[in-house]
Formats: sequence, structure tokens, C-alpha cells
Amino acid sequence: MNKRMFGKIFLSFLLIVTLFVTTAITPLTLAQTSIPEEYNSLAETFKDFNKNYSEMPEEKTNDLKKELLTLIKQGTIKLQSNGELDFKDIQSKQNGENNVLYMPIEYKNIASTLNISALTVIFDNKGELVNYDERKIVADDKNYTSQIEIYTDGVLTKSENVQLTKEDFMITPEKEKNSDSILSFLKPDTAEAASWASKFFNCLDDQGVPSWVYKTLTVVCGIACATAVLCVPCAVGAALVFEADIMYCVGKANGNY
Repeated sequence: MNKRMFGKIFLSFLLIVTLFVTTAITPLTLAQTSIPEEYNSLAETFKDFNKNYSEMPEEKTNDLKKELLTLIKQGTIKLQSNGELDFKDIQSKQNGENNVLYMPIEYKNIASTLNISALTVIFDNKGELVNYDERKIVADDKNYTSQIEIYTDGVLTKSENVQLTKEDFMITPEKEKNSDSILSFLKPDTAEAASWASKFFNCLDDQGVPSWVYKTLTVVCGIACATAVLCVPCAVGAALVFEADIMYCVGKANGNY
């Protein structure tokens, strides 16, 4: 093969590669940057929660759990949505001002992956009840909706059905972490240029968290943020089923790993 012929073949190859990369990278860039405006506040809520709240010591959690049981027995705290508290999966967080307990709320005949209902109870540093927030959040993967009922201190403050799509219930398989494709060399650059929210929600997709979860939480947290003390804890408290994935993605968006 002479040099001129080789040059033509090589230039043709470069053109094909350039077209492939341009075509391939466009969807990736859009995926990294085109996040709906309304999701940014939800992403910031998770970011603030991760920054400002830490795990509560077990002894302190147990003390507040006893206080919670007393308040429930007295009728000071009472579930309104006909669910049952799951004390086995109680979780707790704290910051400089508030101590927060989360418990999932279970309902009969509802799959766990379609139910992210939870009770959030907030105490001050003296162990006194500040307020409590009950959220019934149940998805319907046949009619493509999610039902929201929010009770603040036992009073219904919001009841809404969120219209979703079939695609919102589709779970994206976790992507290959060590891809040998050419795009694996390009992805870090596009990810670096992306917003924190873009990185966060792309990670949720990678972890297989269905989009109905964060679409619904956008509505829920928008309501909760009308009450300042409930704003930051609202998302994690509502999404206990996916908390590990969510907090992993917060860390990834922060660049921790």
C-alpha cells in the first residue's frame, strides 16, 4: 500500500471516529447538564443535609426512641394515615440545634419499593418535642401516579396525586464502572463541567433509583420547606428505602469517590 492510499484511509478513519465521538458525546453532555430547574432545590436539600447533619450516637437515639414511645402512648403523636411504624428500621440524625428520628411507615399490600412513607419527629437539644411530620407517599406503577398525604403535627396539610409516566417507573441498570469504551475517557471531562445537581441525579440513575422517587420528592420537599425546620430533613426522611443510594450519590457529587 503506498503512502497516499494509506493517508486517505487514515483520514477516513479519523473522520469516522470524529463523527462517532461527536454523535456519542452529545447525549452524554445533555445527560450531564440538562436537569430540570425544579430538581435543583431538591439536590440542594440533600447537599445541605449531608453537610449539616451527622449520625446520632446509639445511646442518644435509644433515649429519644423511649420518649417517642411515651408520646405515642399519651396520644401526643398519632398516625393519621392508617399505617404502622417500623421501629426496627428507625434512623436518627443530629445537628447543632435539632435531633431527628425517622421511621418508615408500612401499609398492607403495598410493595416496599412503591412505598417511601415515613414519620419524621424533631426534638430540641433538651429532648423536647418540636414537631412531627407524617408523609404517606405511595406510588402506583399501573396508573403511573404517586399519592401524597402530608400531616404536620397530626393535621392534614397536603393531599395530592402526582401524574407520572411509564418511564418514571423504569429502573436503569447500574452502569459498568470500568468501561473499556472510548467514552470512558471523555466522561470525566463532561462530568467535571456539570452542575452538582446533574452529577447527583445522573448518579441516582446509575444506582437504579427510579425517577418517580425524586419527581415525587420534589413536590414533597417543596411543601415541607414552607416550615423551615422540616426543610432539610424532608427528603431523606421520605426516602428511607433509597437512603443508601441517595447519600452515596451526594458523596459522589461532592467528589468524595
